Amino acid sequence: MKALLVVFSQTGNTMKLAKRIQEGVAEEWGICELVTLHEAQGMAFEGYDLVGLGCPAFFYKEPFNVADFIEALPNLAGKRWFVFASHGSEMGTTLVSMANKLTAKGIEVIGSTHVYADAFLPFYPHPTVTTGHPLEKDLDLACDFGKRMARNSVAIAGGQKDLIDPPALTYAPDWSKKEAAVLNREVLAKAMPKFSINQDNCIECGLCEELCPVDGIDISADPPRIQEPCIYCFMCAKSCPECAIEADWSKLVQLAPANYARYLDTLNAAEARGEFQWMMDPETLDFDDPMYIQQARKKKS
Repeated sequence: MKALLVVFSQTGNTMKLAKRIQEGVAEEWGICELVTLHEAQGMAFEGYDLVGLGCPAFFYKEPFNVADFIEALPNLAGKRWFVFASHGSEMGTTLVSMANKLTAKGIEVIGSTHVYADAFLPFYPHPTVTTGHPLEKDLDLACDFGKRMARNSVAIAGGQKDLIDPPALTYAPDWSKKEAAVLNREVLAKAMPKFSINQDNCIECGLCEELCPVDGIDISADPPRIQEPCIYCFMCAKSCPECAIEADWSKLVQLAPANYARYLDTLNAAEARGEFQWMMDPETLDFDDPMYIQQARKKKS
């Protein structure tokens, strides 16, 4: 039996999840390959008995590059896949959206899992409400999930269709479902701040180019190219050692307290269900000290 995991991970949290799922599948089948989303471009998936696709949640759904990857897949009728995600306070429609797109390619989505994870956004304070996640106990469950997917895949192939368990929007609040639908590429292109590269500060280390998942940056161009295209991961701004990638974050900073009020409701409900554990005191959040200000202060020191 051949298994493969395809993973888009930036800060490492989704990769942590993927490696524990890989461990579980490998315990059942002896081996499970793992590739990044970039490495998976153009791969032939027909030879695999089971494939897992994982990513972080962006704007309450899968990132645009993951959606593009699924759209580019050929028809894979009869193939069995599962989906997984890491996310901050609210995952929204991420797993369901991925599953629906895969189903349109003829794929049988047999299961899903997710973990809470630390989130790093320039316009939000850090530590944030999910700092400290994913927890080791949740990653242990991911390993168990991998074992189950391997076993279930064999049973489903043998006719036990009752084991198919696609993701559902059981606990997703209405606001996250609405925002997932509204925040498309066109809307985000208008709503998100425009980036610029401060050439006086830029040391041309190339880190932003290297980390951009959609090759949207070229610092050697005249003028430098940035956000062409863009999936609004903010990885370039978060990672620049000289804070040379600049934007007007003020509007998003102003929205932070209201957004966090919704996040607290979501996380408290998850805690009540036994699905989330607080690792920090949300009362300590300082909305006047978002991450981009912290970065600038750290650079000066």
